[in-house]
Amino acid sequence: MQKEKRKRRKLDDIINLIESEKNICCTHELFIAFDERCRTALKNNNYILIIDEAIECVQMFYQDSPADIKTLIEDGRLQIINDELKPTDQSYKDKNNSRYYCIQAAQERRLFVIDNKCYIWVYSPDIWQIFNKVYVLTYLFEGCTLKYYYDFYGIPYKKVSVILSNDRYQLIQHYEPSKSKFKNLVEIFEDKDPKLSFTTKHGALSSTFFRNHKTNENEISNLRKRSYNYVRNICNAKTDEILWTTFDPDKSRGRTAEQLLKSTLLTDSNFASINQRAVEKFADRHILVYLGNRFQNPEIKKFFANREIDGNKIAFNDDLFALSELIQWIWRSRIRRGQPIQIFIPSRRMRNLLKLWLNDLAISNN
Repeated sequence: MQKEKRKRRKLDDIINLIESEKNICCTHELFIAFDERCRTALKNNNYILIIDEAIECVQMFYQDSPADIKTLIEDGRLQIINDELKPTDQSYKDKNNSRYYCIQAAQERRLFVIDNKCYIWVYSPDIWQIFNKVYVLTYLFEGCTLKYYYDFYGIPYKKVSVILSNDRYQLIQHYEPSKSKFKNLVEIFEDKDPKLSFTTKHGALSSTFFRNHKTNENEISNLRKRSYNYVRNICNAKTDEILWTTFDPDKSRGRTAEQLLKSTLLTDSNFASINQRAVEKFADRHILVYLGNRFQNPEIKKFFANREIDGNKIAFNDDLFALSELIQWIWRSRIRRGQPIQIFIPSRRMRNLLKLWLNDLAISNN
């Protein structure tokens, strides 16, 4: 309840700034929370929206439990029509609706059901029509969920590139620059120890792999030892030279991946979340350890797979998604300054994706 009050106060401040025609900077989380009052204020002004990194417009919905939503459906306050959770006349009359986020989300046509067991929240597509122009500053747009969201809702966009000319940045027709200068800055370590042979499997080191850590106890133990060997014996690294990551899955299932893999050199102080964005904190790190294998949430992929554009199913490219996430994380290090780095990526799939990208080779969807 307190969180909701704080959010509403922040939105009140946003509305005041909009009505005063001020330039506004806010987080992705707050932008996604923009309500009808914010949209109305924006419609009356001529704003340009600039988004730094692609925003997550399609997310798993956890604010209300599946059991609560099922009860609301059985009580006649919600209904499912073509996989979309929609309100009923009763949902508008019930005074207790404020207890449930799903009622408001359904009224705004933001909630979908997948396989009658889980729910997907989708950002209202109307928001993009309110702005005079929208710029999304990102890389590998084809790997971003936002691209598929735009395609699904028929929101037009065009890709452009940026160049520096006469001390000014200019937008030009999109092109894919050569990765040769980065290839010379990245040294990829391949550990051929037979104890890591399991990392050749396509799904090894995924979030599911770590979530099932009791089943994979020996493999995770070996991964921890080999990661320590890399930073300690191969690189002779100090703690403040290292940047590492892994998943932080459902804590209700016991120890997290980070807790399972930590050592005297891989610590909380040099850990960056696997989906870390836009931080300068680690811009001096050059010994990297990437203990993950990225896949889009399967329920979100189902959401798109169940839909068509011009009669064609929407096929989510998991490999481009994984590569995009990997590059974003690597660019937290000193490579962003044009300085060399060393990196240990045990997952063969993730390692090969990076190699393909560095060699300017095409990436198919496996």
